[in-house]
Formats: sequence, structure tokens, C-alpha cells
Amino acid sequence: MAKYSKDGEFNEPVVRCDCCGKLLLMDVLRREGRCDKCGHRKIKNLFGFDKTEYEQMLAWGIDPEFLALFQNEEGVPFGR
Repeated sequence: MAKYSKDGEFNEPVVRCDCCGKLLLMDVLRREGRCDKCGHRKIKNLFGFDKTEYEQMLAWGIDPEFLALFQNEEGVPFGR
């Protein structure tokens, strides 16, 4: 089973706040228990991102295997 499988354990490193839309590191969410921008607790899986968010995830050192889920055949992230 793949590391980031929809049928496996949830272990995605980045999620999105359902209220304000901010990207959240799961480590921060586990520690804080809520969005560190707006305070809401409802989050959702990451389905896409823009260039700024992509660059932020690179700066955070997000697993390249996770980022590869969002790439087309040429290796270009869909959100860029």
C-alpha cells in the first residue's frame, strides 16, 4: 500500500483549514488542536494549491513523495 493512500492510514503532512483556507502542518495541528490563524478545528485534505503555497511547502521540507501526488506526467505541480 502506498505511503499516502486513500485506503490506508491518514498520514498526510499538510491539510487545509475549512474555514479560512490556510495550509496547516499536521504537526502544528496536533500540537495546537486548531488552526493557528482563525482558531477553527475543522480541516480538510489538500486537493490543490497555488504557487505560493507550493513554495511554502518546499520551505517546510514536505515529503517529495507527497508533493508528487499533485504533479502531472511532466512532473509539474498542478497548482503552479
